[in-house]
Amino acid sequence: MSNANSDPSRPVHLVWLVEDDPIYRMMERKLVQTAYPQSHIQEFENGQQPLKKLEEPGAHEERPDLILLDLNMSVVSGWDFLEKIHPFTHSKQPDILVVTSSIDAFDREKALSYPTVKGFLSKPIKAEDIII
Repeated sequence: MSNANSDPSRPVHLVWLVEDDPIYRMMERKLVQTAYPQSHIQEFENGQQPLKKLEEPGAHEERPDLILLDLNMSVVSGWDFLEKIHPFTHSKQPDILVVTSSIDAFDREKALSYPTVKGFLSKPIKAEDIII
């Protein structure tokens, strides 16, 4: 997926998978390994876990280059995550791909209104869908 807002020359070293379904998270991991074989992957079961990681000392040095984000999760939803991540992205903005089962046009429009969201992908996805 190439987007006018993304930089195709920008390397992807760290990818965060924020997905509550363990089977789908495993599938996303395989797709990321195919699309970005040199990248490191960190997995989170809800939106709260990566936000806590961003609050850890030294977290500014290990920001993700790409986040695959589910919208409908318990604890902290993808929508809440998008609202809360902005204070943490002032120095390095990750590209976020929303990966969801939603096909609602309003959800798509709302997600793409966030400056860090570079794509809205409906499940299931393929490795070429996550190329930024």
